[in-house]
Amino acid sequence: MSTRNRIDLAERRVHRRYPAWLDAALHDRGASVLVPVTVVDISVGGALLQSPHPLTDGADVALSLTTPGGTLELDGHAVRTEESWLGPQVHIGFELVDPATRLQLFRLLDELQSEFTRGQSDLAKRRIRQ
Repeated sequence: MSTRNRIDLAERRVHRRYPAWLDAALHDRGASVLVPVTVVDISVGGALLQSPHPLTDGADVALSLTTPGGTLELDGHAVRTEESWLGPQVHIGFELVDPATRLQLFRLLDELQSEFTRGQSDLAKRRIRQ
């Protein structure tokens, strides 16, 4: 992929992504396969997953992760797969229609935002003390 394409993809992002390192399961409905994945980052519109297997672009998927509010099930599709030094990274886009699911996702994102903000604050305090 050229640098131009990478820039175009970044500019298409509408939602803020939140860093995460969450265990989850990904169901590739077309292949009837359920694999453990790690959510690297997540937004209202999608997620970046570390996966043991690449996915075909456009594959119909369901992401399942456990949150303090219960199990969150998100339907979507694979946007693209890239190779990283850890293995395949799968970008998925969500197809949210259920208001209860959307609310549960917003709560998870709020928690991740709070953790991220606390972490930044803690790092800033450490730096000031040095």
